[in-house]
Amino acid sequence: MGTQGQEMGAQGQEMGAQGEEMWTQAQEGHDMGTQGQEMGAHGVEIGRQGQEIGAQGHEMGAQGQEMGAQGEEMWTQAQEGHDMGTQGQEMGAHGVEIGRQGQEIRAQGHEMGTQGQEIKRQGQEIAA
Repeated sequence: MGTQGQEMGAQGQEMGAQGEEMWTQAQEGHDMGTQGQEMGAHGVEIGRQGQEIGAQGHEMGAQGQEMGAQGEEMWTQAQEGHDMGTQGQEMGAHGVEIGRQGQEIRAQGHEMGTQGQEIKRQGQEIAA
């Protein structure tokens, strides 16, 4: 009986040692679980920041589109301005041509005035 008791005692010690080992592993598992939770919390925070950055990016994209639309409008206005400038140049060229014709008409009028004076002088001579 003593031998059996010793054997059972030895087995009990062995089981106790195994139990202690299992408890240590359970503690380590618990610690890993805690770390996992912390990492999960960080993951959630990073995800939230990512969403925020995404929202800002979207906002910037919308502003970029708005600026693009304004740029297009300005380009259209610049084109219209250029067209008006071209028309102005054409009108200026017409103005120069009209001015030249006006000078020509004035010269003709002056010539006719000179002829009129000559005719008047001749008329006076005849009357005399």
